[in-house]
Formats: sequence, C-alpha cells, structure tokens
Amino acid sequence: MGILDTCPICGVPVQIGKYIEWNSNGTITQKRDPTHRMLFYECKHLDRLFTGIEDIIGISIDKYIVESKSRSIIQYIKKQKSWPRGALARPVVRNFMRNLSDGARLNGYGVIEVKELQWRKGYLRCAVTNPYSLPMVCGDIRGAFEAILNKTSEIKSEEVSPERYDLTCFWAPHAQELASRLLPVSTKAKPGDYEFERCTNCDIPLEISKVRWDFDDGTITNDELGVRVALFGARAVQAVFDELKSELGRQIDDAIIEAQRQYSLSLAKEQLKSAQQPKPERQVNLKLAMAVTGLGNLVELEVRSGGYQVRVENPSLPLVTVGNAIAFYEFITGKQSSSYWEITDDGDLNVELSPA
Repeated sequence: MGILDTCPICGVPVQIGKYIEWNSNGTITQKRDPTHRMLFYECKHLDRLFTGIEDIIGISIDKYIVESKSRSIIQYIKKQKSWPRGALARPVVRNFMRNLSDGARLNGYGVIEVKELQWRKGYLRCAVTNPYSLPMVCGDIRGAFEAILNKTSEIKSEEVSPERYDLTCFWAPHAQELASRLLPVSTKAKPGDYEFERCTNCDIPLEISKVRWDFDDGTITNDELGVRVALFGARAVQAVFDELKSELGRQIDDAIIEAQRQYSLSLAKEQLKSAQQPKPERQVNLKLAMAVTGLGNLVELEVRSGGYQVRVENPSLPLVTVGNAIAFYEFITGKQSSSYWEITDDGDLNVELSPA
C-alpha cells in the first residue's frame, strides 16, 4: 500500500490513521511517540501570525522559527531508528530524501522535490512549491538533513516564482546557544472523555473526512471554512513563543494574542459574507472544533454577567486560543472585550471575557 493511498470509506489517506491518533482529551499525538503533540490547523495563517508578531515587536523572528522546527524534527527522527554511518548511510539517506516528498504531500506541507544531494560536500538543494509556511518548511528540511548526516547546517531560500522556492542546505556551524534553548518540551496531558464519530475502517474521526487532500499540490483544504490546513508539531511553535518571551518579556504574549485576534475576527467576517458561512441557526460545536485541531479539551464555556468563562484542559498554543476566544466573543456580541487569562498550576487555560 502506497503512502498516498486513501481509505475506501472516508477518503482520508490511510497513512494518517496509521501514524496519527486523535485522542479523547483534545490532543493529537503520533502513535510512535505519544509525547509528540500535533496540530491539524490552518497553516497559511502561521506566516500571517509570524508577520503580525514581527510588525508589533519590530524584529524578524525567522531564525527562531527555523531553529525550533529543526530541533523538533531532529528529536523526532532520532527517536525512530538508529541510522548507519559512513558509506552504509548513503543509500539510506537517498531513500529518506526520496520519501521526503511523499511525507510533505501527506501532511499538507506542499511539494518538496530533491534536486541535488552531494554526500561528501554536505549539500542539499530542494525545490519547494506551495510551502505550508516557508520558515517552518526550512526548519523541516534542515532538521532532516542534520539528523541523518549528524552535522550542523544552515539553509537559505530563494523565491523563483510565486509560491515556489529553491532551498539550499549545507554544512555549517550555527548558534549552539540558540539551539539548546529552542528544544521542544513535553508536558503530561490530562485524560478526557470526548468521543469522536469514527470511520469504521481506519478509525479516523469522520470530521477529518470533510477536508480535501490534493497530492499534486501538496495541500489540505477545509472547503467549508475556505482555509488551508496541515499536520504539524505544536511544540516547535510554542518553543518559538517561549524564546521570544524570554528575550522580549510579557509584551510578546500580548503581540501573539492581538495578531491572532485580528486574523480570526477578519476570517469570521469574511465567512459571514460568503456562501461558505453556515446558517445562523446552526450552532458551532466549539468542543469538536478544538478537539479536531488538537488545540485542547474545552471543558467549560459559561455565560457570566454578559461575558464568558472558558476553561481548556491540555491547551496547545494557549495564546492562540486566547486570541481565538477574544475574536469569537467580539464577533458574537459586536462589542470590544476586556480579557483576563491564566495558566493554572495543573496546566489548564482559563479565559475570562467581558464587555470593555
């Protein structure tokens, strides 16, 4: 069975069900490594979120994104198997690089074509079309290159046409201090009791069958919302946020929340104007939406004194969830909000929203 073969019942690629688990506690994890949390989330917004943060704080964060994603990929690959060294490694590396393209298409990362691999010179050149996030895919390729060859490297990108880039990865030393700080951290998740309606053949939540895989373009699209999504590791993105906060202080939290609020509110208004907007009487299942994307387990959503009290267990990218919650409140009420949020000692995310 090929890596891109699909389930005859739900239409989701069979390999997704083989290596990804949608859990009852609002998390998505890899079956081989249950500590590795994933998100099935809108990906093109990642670049817009990163750009929004840069606009607010006034500096580029690309180096943090590439480094963090690279560290995450290295950790993942080295957990999978021991790689041979020397001449024995060459056919393994070439086969791995050939499989890189299929893996990218499967996860919605775009199309990655390995154009040149020079073993002795430590040189890899790829063409990437429709990247899910340019700095993230740079980190993916650099991390894979380093994990297999066991040497540090750098990566450079050049845009050759819209949504098409040449990426060159080559052996080079890089900032070890930054690498040691940007290591993804695992956290223990609480149990949950959410039950998905699942495919009888591959056990994938049937909600996933509503999205569309396009293997030619390397994309996954949620046609109902009109957005592109991808499967990617959550910890690498959180590590970027944590590092920025360590350097810039609390203001980075506010920047991330505000960038997310602006985007989510804009998206909701666009959907309201389009044919993709659900009928007004249809209730949005927020608990299902969060569980499907892997953002966490929504265990409380109460209306209090004209505001909302929200509690999420096992939150992934909690600042993104806070921004989403504020946008949702402002979209529903048509009012500006005042918000308070905290991460409790046991890891829950609490958000309080009220009229400004």
